[in-house]
Amino acid sequence: MEDIKIEKINECNLKTIELQRRLLQENERYNSTVCSLGYISMLAILCYTHNDIDEKALIWILIFFGLSVFIFVIFEIIKTFRYNKIAEKQFANYDEYKKGNIKKHSELIEKNNESVYNTWTWFIEKSKYFFIASAIFGVTAGIITFVQLFLLLNY
Repeated sequence: MEDIKIEKINECNLKTIELQRRLLQENERYNSTVCSLGYISMLAILCYTHNDIDEKALIWILIFFGLSVFIFVIFEIIKTFRYNKIAEKQFANYDEYKKGNIKKHSELIEKNNESVYNTWTWFIEKSKYFFIASAIFGVTAGIITFVQLFLLLNY
């Protein structure tokens, strides 16, 4: 009986770890795309053109760009804490299952699903605000930069 419980726990652990691994890989690809296409490109453009851009415009560009990066980093920190919270709840559920406080394998799966749902509900609801704010500030910095560059090219 104990061997069956341990086998089911291991099976559930493997499925959970595989799901979390895939989620982290998707997150890594997203972060790489945002950083390489957005932030790094913007920094490269500013690196070569900062001397030619109007000083007041450059200050606004840096403020908007900084706010975009700051919000993005805060979003990623919150997301990491949410991942950790899910893992903590699931490992607590596994311990309860081992101790016999959770009797059925289906109950363990249900509790793990609950922990994911409860933890992500808030995050998913709020994440769009982080994304929208970061995107608006980043796009605004980009627009100001390209307007300044367009003005430079026309003079």
